[in-house]
Amino acid sequence: MAPKRRKAVEALAADIATFLRDDVGRAHSFSLDSDDTLRERAALVKAM
Repeated sequence: MAPKRRKAVEALAADIATFLRDDVGRAHSFSLDSDDTLRERAALVKAM
């Protein structure tokens, strides 16, 4: 990924993380999500 695009993606990811933390309070997509599955998804996104 080009550095300029990577910087834009990282900024968007930070905005989403802030929204989830401050407004939603948790990042579970489904009521059956566990903290472990949330961590797995976060690791996958971080690796992109």
